[in-house]
This record gives sequence, C-alpha cells and structure tokens, in this order.
Amino acid sequence: MSTLLNYLNVLDKDVNLLLAHRSDPVRAAREFGLSPSEQILIASGDKQRLAEILDLPFRDFDSIDSIEIDPWR
Repeated sequence: MSTLLNYLNVLDKDVNLLLAHRSDPVRAAREFGLSPSEQILIASGDKQRLAEILDLPFRDFDSIDSIEIDPWR
C-alpha cells in the first residue's frame, strides 16, 4: 500500500492524526512520511487528483475531511 493511501486510511481511523491534519495538513503529512508533492496534494484537498493518483474511483473520496490551506506558509 502506498504511503499516501495509508495516510488517508489512518486519517479515517485515528483521531489524533485527524486533529493534526485539521490543524496543519502539511505538517501532519510530512510527519507521517509523505513526500513534498504528496503533502501539497493532501493540503490542497483536491479529491479528484487524489483519486487519479491512487487510481481509485472518485466516489471513494467523497467522505475525505480536508481543508484548504496555503501549502507554502
């Protein structure tokens, strides 16, 4: 399983990761081990792009809790 998909799965189950993600998605993703490009993707909240990258149906990303931030802050 890719680290990106693993992040999303853990995000769905781990309240501590979810709170960290809501507070600062780039930092949470970085600390989880995602690459810089994956960190920016997670922070963007672009569910369509996530679905494409992971080669999964877009409907599977309907429930992802994401927030948009400036990934460069």
